[in-house]
Amino acid sequence: MTTVGQAAAVLGVLAVAAGCAWPFAPQRQTMLLIQIAGTAALALHFILLGSPTAAITGGLSILHLLALAMVRHRGRLLAACAALLPIFACSVATTWHGTPSALATGGALLG
Repeated sequence: MTTVGQAAAVLGVLAVAAGCAWPFAPQRQTMLLIQIAGTAALALHFILLGSPTAAITGGLSILHLLALAMVRHRGRLLAACAALLPIFACSVATTWHGTPSALATGGALLG
């Protein structure tokens, strides 16, 4: 395995660990920080694997999680999340690679 492959594997393991750990966080802010860290690890994992759509959707998911962590007013939160949708759509359209992009997009929309 190459150094890049090893780094991608380590980042993937960290992302899965964060995905398993966040439900046990005692506070909402801690939960969101763990999710941000896990999503960042996953985005870097996909960058190293050469999957731009998955990396970009991960980055946009981080922005979404940051909005959840920082914005308390429901109307402003909905506006912030809605503002990400056209960016998301443009990013997916410009990095489209068929089935892998469809799966990355579906995962981001469901997550």
